[in-house]
Amino acid sequence: MNDKRIILDPTGLYDIPSGYIPVTTEVEWIQFFGVSAAPCWVKGERLCEWAKTWLRAWNKTEEIAEIKQHPRDKLAQLFDSVPLSKDWTDEEVLILVTKLDSYPPDNPIAHFLADNITESNGQIWFAEPSISHLAAWLAILVPQECKSFERVWQQQFKEHELATYYQTEDKLLLLRRWLGIAEPVLNDIGKSPLPVPDLLTEEFDLYWEQLISRTEGKVLDTLKPTNQVGMERIANCAYKVFGNRPNWINRTREAKVTPYLSYQQKQELSLKQPPPQPLALDATPQQALAWATKDYLPFRRWEVIKQSAAVPKISESLADSFVEWMLQHYPQMQVDSVENSYLNYSVASRVQNLCQESPVFWVVVDGLGWLDHLELLSLLTNNYKLAVETAIAPYFSILPTKTEYAKWSLYAQLLPNDSAWVADAGKAFVKMGVGKRYTDGQVNKLYSALRKKTHQLYC
Repeated sequence: MNDKRIILDPTGLYDIPSGYIPVTTEVEWIQFFGVSAAPCWVKGERLCEWAKTWLRAWNKTEEIAEIKQHPRDKLAQLFDSVPLSKDWTDEEVLILVTKLDSYPPDNPIAHFLADNITESNGQIWFAEPSISHLAAWLAILVPQECKSFERVWQQQFKEHELATYYQTEDKLLLLRRWLGIAEPVLNDIGKSPLPVPDLLTEEFDLYWEQLISRTEGKVLDTLKPTNQVGMERIANCAYKVFGNRPNWINRTREAKVTPYLSYQQKQELSLKQPPPQPLALDATPQQALAWATKDYLPFRRWEVIKQSAAVPKISESLADSFVEWMLQHYPQMQVDSVENSYLNYSVASRVQNLCQESPVFWVVVDGLGWLDHLELLSLLTNNYKLAVETAIAPYFSILPTKTEYAKWSLYAQLLPNDSAWVADAGKAFVKMGVGKRYTDGQVNKLYSALRKKTHQLYC
């Protein structure tokens, strides 16, 4: 007789594997034990106690291979301080325990959650706790049948510095507080590093639309975009509200939201505002550039397109104020050092500096207006997936703006009245001291040079 041939299952819950003789009565015990070479599976609490007494009496207890533990007790040990659901039947608990037993013993709960919560990235249940991890986990909807297991999983972070947040009883409420759409707002750990999750986008947008409407746009005055999660969504909410309430728009609020809007949305928002004031004669160059690009040019475009030719053009008087400003300030801008100048020939200096770090592809387009420039940039970033490294910045053109003078100065970094001036932009480019310039008729040569990586600057 071989040792350890008896399995005792006092719970009566476990299925009997093939190869075992089922023993469910004392008669079957006497009939098979010691007679058959096959191992026996004893089922039922009373019969198991009877079998243990019998084996002790005959000094054969060493033949017991295993006494099956009740699955509820086994699961309770794994759950530790988390209570088991009272709704689970013994049969359901057995199924759960059997499934957990099939996973690696080091972290069966995490494996269970990864397998059963299909809308989440399974690796999140094995990752280290962090701010980003917390944000991603809070956005995962856990089915009711998995909530107890998630509660067990949460216990592993009890000693972590983020334990307060990982131990939350209401994930959705904590996430809403972190996003600022529920009280009290959670500010202790900074803004959420992830975008507004899909399950809360509708509520988030509704909250901000109502808040912007209720405060007549004033909430944007104190808003700090860099500290605010979901700024793209907030900007679109503002665009929607201001579309119906243009009297709530001002330059400060517009500046807060336009970096997150499309080019078309920016134009529409700008055109809903009243005509700009004339440019003040004592404005700084920065103020003059802002006035021209953000106030005057968008208004002039709207006026030309929308207003009847018979209606006097306000933009003409506004343009006069810019002319007066230029007459007073242009002489000083000619004196400033080229590198720090507000005139556009300072761009060449920046290009030269960039060439020290990496190859540069410099595109010079003659006659491209500022608004057209913005539209081109929008097209390149939205349709061709190019990324903006540095925010676009306007400069004043060299005067006269006629190509043969302005483009020569752009490359030569000299004013057109310099004695070196010649009516040849190519000769001016040589003064850059780096790279090669290609004209419209040399596209094939440009492609060839780019493929061969022959220069540090391609203009």
